[in-house]
Amino acid sequence: MDLRNGVCDMFGIYKLIYAIYQIIVSGLLPPIFMSVFSILTIISLHERHHTNQIRVKQSDQQLTRLVIVEVIVNVLTAIPYSANLLYGALTYFVTNKSTQRLEIESFITFIAQFMIYFVGIAPFYLFFLISKGFRKEFINLLVNFYYKHILRRVRVVPERDPQANHFQITQTRH
Repeated sequence: MDLRNGVCDMFGIYKLIYAIYQIIVSGLLPPIFMSVFSILTIISLHERHHTNQIRVKQSDQQLTRLVIVEVIVNVLTAIPYSANLLYGALTYFVTNKSTQRLEIESFITFIAQFMIYFVGIAPFYLFFLISKGFRKEFINLLVNFYYKHILRRVRVVPERDPQANHFQITQTRH
């Protein structure tokens, strides 16, 4: 990063190199790896189904659904980010951009970056919406936390000790 004319940004060939690096590391590799390992997981589930001659369990179907939806969301969020990086690098040397065009580019960059950050939290919401088992487990976790930490009240009650002729503090839980 460099500061020029009051703007902190990447300049020159470094911007293009950084864009290519980000496209590979953020835009291509995660969706490719997720797709490959998801396909291998689904193949493994189906092979287990065929070798044991047992019908596919509901949890296997849910896992398959979760994996497919997560890959789709990851790919759909990586494409705008990668396209925006590539566009920014390719149009970097265009000097006669209007104010409106700069504002639109800035807005699209914001949306693309938001979507790439969304990938980190998307699995929780996807799993919560799609998987009944995950939903039950999460609700049980919240209920247990509530009963252990929120409802647990400690009350200090003074108690008279007849032998020592002073008060003793005891804790009672409700």
